[in-house]
Amino acid sequence: MSEIVGLVGMSHSPFATMLPPPGPAAPGGRFLADTARVAAAVRALSPDAVVVIGPDHFHANFYDAMPPFTLGVAEAEGFGDFGSRSGPLPVAADLAWAVRDGLAADGFDIALSYALTVDHGIVQSYDMVRGGADLPLVPLVVNTAAPPLPSMRRCLSLGRSLGAAVRAADAGRVLVVASGGLSHWLPSNDPRDAAVPADRRASMIHGRRDVRTASAARESRVRDLGGNPDAPVNPSWDAWFLKQLVAADPDPVTELGDALLEERAGSGGHEIRTWLIGFGAAARLPESALAGRQPQRPDLRHRQVRQRTVPGRVEAGEARLQDLQRVPVRHQQDVAVAVAPLQAGHQRGRPGEDGGRRLDPRAAGRAVAVGRPDLGVTGSRAAVEVAEEPLPQRGLELHRDRPQAVADDLRRLPRAGEVG
Repeated sequence: MSEIVGLVGMSHSPFATMLPPPGPAAPGGRFLADTARVAAAVRALSPDAVVVIGPDHFHANFYDAMPPFTLGVAEAEGFGDFGSRSGPLPVAADLAWAVRDGLAADGFDIALSYALTVDHGIVQSYDMVRGGADLPLVPLVVNTAAPPLPSMRRCLSLGRSLGAAVRAADAGRVLVVASGGLSHWLPSNDPRDAAVPADRRASMIHGRRDVRTASAARESRVRDLGGNPDAPVNPSWDAWFLKQLVAADPDPVTELGDALLEERAGSGGHEIRTWLIGFGAAARLPESALAGRQPQRPDLRHRQVRQRTVPGRVEAGEARLQDLQRVPVRHQQDVAVAVAPLQAGHQRGRPGEDGGRRLDPRAAGRAVAVGRPDLGVTGSRAAVEVAEEPLPQRGLELHRDRPQAVADDLRRLPRAGEVG
């Protein structure tokens, strides 16, 4: 049997490798500095293999055949786009096949590849977390760019099955990495959109015929965006999304649907599907959450029981989503890094101590060595405001319909201390 020792959620960006910031004070510099802390946390976990969940940006998948999910089971090769690493990547083939079989048994007929090409959406985060270690990986490519997309609820369910398949395999200590941006606005990739230029539309459909030429043209356009002070992101929405993961409450996210998600987090925000899959794999969600039926749970701030969350609504004292502002930044890779914490202690009922039972989302710039999937999150924005007191983590014991055996099993995960 394997164990999932941790979850890392982080952004990728063309500019991180194509136009890296000259120093920590430059736009994007703080994010890259924090990735070193994450790499140190991963070293402390000593994983034997890593499952990397990320998107493709029209380097391997095109509209001539666009699968929602693609699993690499034998060979994988980095495309080398935007300065990311090119060439062969080590694949944990036995684990990959165990994942495929487990997903198939749960009704997920995903595409598989014996020779998978992956771009910076997989390679960048893999290289950032491994810290030079030669970790074998299982690459899982998720369509987040080419509508129609797999639903967020479907991604969450797939994550749960992914976690079960990994745990049932014989792969030792496995790290899950979710590589995807939070809020950012990108041009439309939908061939049905009349505003898409004809040459771009043809490239999205037929780009496989000459993928290097199509990639070079796209890279030139993206390079021109570098340093654009008007490139918007929505840090308040990002903080809200991370808070939902901390609270082990993904329903308000999945219930937004694609249209509201895109309105509030941009077309690039669809990449949170990778985070939802990773979260589902690490968190062992109950069936009720995956079916969209949220059990009653105590609200630790207001001491009252609330029913299922209404999509788009937030609690009193929090910023209303429709009032959130898009904040321009120069580089879109200056986004959040999240790591699931390996609790330094199991101090049940004692929030706020070093055991990690309380998380302050405003404490940006920290990375935590992780393993227990209570999803402690660290941010890398300098000014993220959250309109509430730190939310006490709602551990698995707060879900009354979860068997105590599951909670006990999670508490037996190995422990690591805080890094940095």
